[in-house]
Amino acid sequence: MADTPATPPNPPACRKCAFVFEAGMTFERCPNCGTPTQAPPEERGRVILPRLTSLPLPGTPIGSIRKTPANATLEGFFVPPTLVGDRPASERTDAPRSPTSRPPSQPAPEAGSGEDDLPAPVSTTRPFTLPKIATATRIAVPAVLDSRDLENSAELDLPHLSEMSMVTARAVSRSDDVDVDLADIKAETRELPTQPDAPLPPPRPQLQSRRPTVVLTPTTPEPGALAYAGLVGLFAALVASFWFHYARGEEASLVAGSYAAKVLSDPAAIRERDERLAALFDDDTMDGYLAAMAVAEQTEDPLGRAEAALRIHLRYGPDPVRESQAKTWLAATVQRENFRAERIRGLAAIADGEPATAQGLLAVGAEPGVTLYRGLLALAAGNHAAAADYASEAMSLRPGDQAARWLAFAAELAKDRRATLDPLRDAADRQPQRPTLQLLLVDALISRGRLAEARDRLEALVREPGVSDMHQARVLVRHARVAAASVEVSRSVYWADEAIKLAPRDPEVVHASLRVLIEADELARAQQGLTARLRDAPDDLEAQVLQAELALRASNESAALRAIEKLAAETPTLIESMFLRGRLALLTGELGDAAGHFHDAANAEPPHVRAAVEYARLRPRDEDTLALLDRLYAKRSRDPTESARADLRALALARANVLVELNRREAAVATLDSALAQDPDDNAAQMRRGGLVLDTPRSDAGRVDLLAVYERTGGFAGLIGPLSRLYIRSGELRALEAMVQPHLSDVRAPDEVVLAIARLRLAQDAVEAAESLTDQILLRSPDSWEGHLLKAKVLLARGEPALAQAELRLSRPSQANPDVELAAGKIAERSGRLQDALANYRRAHLLAPTLHEAGYLYGHALLQLGRAQEAVTELSAVTRATEAFPAAFVALGQAQYERGNFEEARRQLQRAVALAPGLTEAHYWLGRCEHDLQLDAEAAISLGRAVRGAAPGTAWLPDAHLWLARAAEAHGDVATSRTAYEEFLRLAPASAPSRREAERALARLTRPP
Repeated sequence: MADTPATPPNPPACRKCAFVFEAGMTFERCPNCGTPTQAPPEERGRVILPRLTSLPLPGTPIGSIRKTPANATLEGFFVPPTLVGDRPASERTDAPRSPTSRPPSQPAPEAGSGEDDLPAPVSTTRPFTLPKIATATRIAVPAVLDSRDLENSAELDLPHLSEMSMVTARAVSRSDDVDVDLADIKAETRELPTQPDAPLPPPRPQLQSRRPTVVLTPTTPEPGALAYAGLVGLFAALVASFWFHYARGEEASLVAGSYAAKVLSDPAAIRERDERLAALFDDDTMDGYLAAMAVAEQTEDPLGRAEAALRIHLRYGPDPVRESQAKTWLAATVQRENFRAERIRGLAAIADGEPATAQGLLAVGAEPGVTLYRGLLALAAGNHAAAADYASEAMSLRPGDQAARWLAFAAELAKDRRATLDPLRDAADRQPQRPTLQLLLVDALISRGRLAEARDRLEALVREPGVSDMHQARVLVRHARVAAASVEVSRSVYWADEAIKLAPRDPEVVHASLRVLIEADELARAQQGLTARLRDAPDDLEAQVLQAELALRASNESAALRAIEKLAAETPTLIESMFLRGRLALLTGELGDAAGHFHDAANAEPPHVRAAVEYARLRPRDEDTLALLDRLYAKRSRDPTESARADLRALALARANVLVELNRREAAVATLDSALAQDPDDNAAQMRRGGLVLDTPRSDAGRVDLLAVYERTGGFAGLIGPLSRLYIRSGELRALEAMVQPHLSDVRAPDEVVLAIARLRLAQDAVEAAESLTDQILLRSPDSWEGHLLKAKVLLARGEPALAQAELRLSRPSQANPDVELAAGKIAERSGRLQDALANYRRAHLLAPTLHEAGYLYGHALLQLGRAQEAVTELSAVTRATEAFPAAFVALGQAQYERGNFEEARRQLQRAVALAPGLTEAHYWLGRCEHDLQLDAEAAISLGRAVRGAAPGTAWLPDAHLWLARAAEAHGDVATSRTAYEEFLRLAPASAPSRREAERALARLTRPP
């Protein structure tokens, strides 16, 4: 070693990336990789963990390391850790050393070689203790079974596998089947250097394979010829299928391309294309328009696609997506088809609401499409006569044009409000697949008040595939309008919410839905919708009107005033603001100012009809009220269009109400007769007429009117109240149950509906249910006179006449009401005040001569007071008018009996028994009449029925036994007579005058012959 020449020192280099530093320069960090050139100073108590000298070979399966034998050792694999401060200063890392990171005898590794490509050892100050490993010297690592050769993992290490398995074993020599001699490895392994100049350990020894591996191979039978043939056939089928579809697609694309090129160049092909499109347009269905778009796309016709998209937008829209597509296709169209392009651009102008532009574009041309579009433009402008003419012309050019036919129906209904619906109804019934005809008929039915048919047709409609959400939202708005007019409040709110969800930015949908919500008192929801609408469109005047109406409905005076002032600043809503100011004055109690505002709005130009109606309600006795209504009615009557229908109905009803206030009932009925002659479907007028004549000798006509309105609508605001009272009076409880059935689960049902249900429950003797409903009414409407009246009836049914009398005092209708007087009479009679009851019954009978219950109770009170002759007169009138009160026949028979008219009494009592066989009092008085007529056998039968059916404690039951005993004794039935006498003596009080007679008769009958 002494003769070996000295190796020149290597230049200093980075211990991580081997970057060579310049001589004489000192670096804290490597300029190339940033690794510190100096190891961190050591601290006492820190443990430095060395690296393993030898590791298992890369790729060695984990399962190949078996359990360590007891005599094995692992000492050769580790270098003991070094505790800083325990080594001499010459071996510490912070001692002075050479600036190089490697010993001079070892060359620096190449960059990227991977050797020592790690940071310096990690040091920590936390305590660290390594357990002492005491193992044997040698570990035998047997061969591992390759899991890929096993059927499942459960077969690993099973000694009985060879006996149970149907596979053969073969021995294969594997390179990883080794014996590891740890002693040899330990002998060849040196301790890791703790100094940078220490030499690195030699490379790891290469382990040689010594033992064979057992590989399990399943015995799989060779596939037969049939399997190979099946595989070949399957491959051939896949190839043929791919070729078929690829060839068809290529052929179709070639055909479409050649056809499109032919259409663009051949005039005959252009005419053929236009005819195909026109035929599809004539169908006027969603499928036809979609097919037209496909044809136009196939022929590379952007104008045809634009026209089809615009037709969808106008007929089955609004559809903003297709409208935008149409504008794109129109913008990309060349100008070589002038007339056709102008026609379609005119249609686009109609869709954009630009009538002047559309009129200019459609001024020339005689094509059927141009004529149809002119008709649509005239209909939108309100020129119904011109629209009808254009529709006729379009149908003459193309008889199968269904859009022109729809235009003819729409123009005819719009220009004449008296036009019949039969042709449109027949067309809709014959072609139920055309929703445009169905919706046109539904709109006509709603405007005329035929709500039941409109509801049925709407429920039969199914959403067409491809129609826009806005179109469907407008259909839902129709559902909401029908439900609101039919007093189905919860259903109307549901449909309105669904419509807004589908089209939250469609003004028509939003306005109509919000109006439904306001009428249903869903003010919070309506305010949310209004806020969103006004945020999107601050200049929406209709939304501002709704904001004012909502504030008035919520009694928010300041918000209403702000909204009205905004409307007053705009010319189109100036008159509407005057009307709203009148409503605000009503809210604040300033009736004079309200009347002034209403009068000004009614006399404005154009006149505000609702303001005139409100003025007539406030000032019915003013001299100019009727003159104002008549003037406006005459002016609106000169307009024959459909738009005047609602105003004429409101004015006719207001005039009739004014006449009623002036006690000119016959004139009011005549006004309503005239209105119904001109408009037979006027539900409000017919209902009002029915209510006016219901308590007159024309009561049957009033019943007919109310039932006609119910049949036409299935429910109408203001109808359920009078019709329910009519059903209660006539005892038609099943009909009343059917009428209120749709409203039983409606938590938003109005007061009149809840009152009708409460009347029904009270008539069905469900007193608790009736009381609960009545309390609900009084909770939300404390001033409801009908609610207090019904509450008094409930208390009377519970046997509390004093509380009923106190409740009845709170029932204060604006006019004398026969129902209130009738209830007062019943309470007085139950309290023992018969004279007061007689007066109440008389007033009720005078107020409503057709209130037969009041007539019956009045006659019965007269009979109880001993005024039999007067009772006969009153009760005879009731029994001649109706058979709804069998007790009236009993009272009349009793009155005739008291007067000695036994034959007439018997006849009336027989009618009572025929009407109500279970009416025991009728049998009792019939038996007495027959006994006095010496018809003892019949008397015994009638009296026997009476005593058997009478409830215990009945007042006349002892007398019935006495009369039965007399009749049976006269008839010769001693046993029945003796039993009846005994029952009489048992039931009759001790002071009864007939007890002596019964005792003597009983002694006589028991004496032996």
